[in-house]
Amino acid sequence: MADLRFSVVIPLYNNREFVIRSIMSAVKQTLQPVEIIVVDDGSMDGGGGLVNEFFHSDERVRLVRQDNQGVGAARNSGLACAKGDWVAFLDADDAWMPWHLEELSKTHECCPDVALLSSKYIEISTTQPSPNIHRQNKASRKQIDYFKEAARCPGYIWTSSTAVRRDVLIDVGGFGASRRGEDIELWAKIALRWRIAVSDQISSVYYRGTGGVMESRDGLAEDAAVSSSADLQPVLRMLLAESIDDDSFLQRKNIRNFFNGWICLGIKSNLIHGNYNRAKSLGDFLIPSRSLKVLIYRLVSGLPVIIISWVVLAIRSAKRCRIF
Repeated sequence: MADLRFSVVIPLYNNREFVIRSIMSAVKQTLQPVEIIVVDDGSMDGGGGLVNEFFHSDERVRLVRQDNQGVGAARNSGLACAKGDWVAFLDADDAWMPWHLEELSKTHECCPDVALLSSKYIEISTTQPSPNIHRQNKASRKQIDYFKEAARCPGYIWTSSTAVRRDVLIDVGGFGASRRGEDIELWAKIALRWRIAVSDQISSVYYRGTGGVMESRDGLAEDAAVSSSADLQPVLRMLLAESIDDDSFLQRKNIRNFFNGWICLGIKSNLIHGNYNRAKSLGDFLIPSRSLKVLIYRLVSGLPVIIISWVVLAIRSAKRCRIF
């Protein structure tokens, strides 16, 4: 089977310090991409100019400039310019191992009917030396049920280790307009209609400590009650919309577990940050389940706010936060 033709899309916003490392990791691929599209999303640190300076003579690297619209919109702009059959995403503060695109292509050979390919990644701090990662002689490459795997691990698929068929991206409308959670929403949209395959080969590096997209998710909204589904994460709103014409949709085991997993994660995060009103109201969206975890979160979120705050304080004082 012929190698896949990849277009690489790198959204850039104020990552001048790291973007050259990111692009170079794409340039040095053992399976060369068709093109590398860097979308400067209104950077104010001169990152776009630095890209031009370093790669002005490399025809594979294209710089697209736009006013700041968010990372999802920047990726969509790259998609609109892409010529490859597959689009591989790479954030400007992360990097690939030289075999990344080759590994995705090999995964496709094993699972040729899929629309999304992904591999494992390693997470390190920017203060750590470059990781000494050796390529596995035998990687496990298989088709997966996205909702089943992501219910266990919300970050099971990571944007910088993922490539998607260009026609599928166009079909689903690319990334959503939300500036947070737009990638998880896209993976779920694809998983509802197409197949997904993953490799357990580590082929990409997430650098923590750069102030990047994943770290920006740590911030939480103010302690306001979630009064409607419009206040939920994009992926949860999408799943609720899918259930309007199909009452049994959210009762499918893996989708229900995925949905409840994200609600429980939201409750936990808000409890930790003292947003008790928001945590309590999120409990109203939990889908009834026999899961002990869901039962505990339903119980906790059903308590009066003052009692919830006492419970959390008691747990903290006993250093048993893991109970949540």
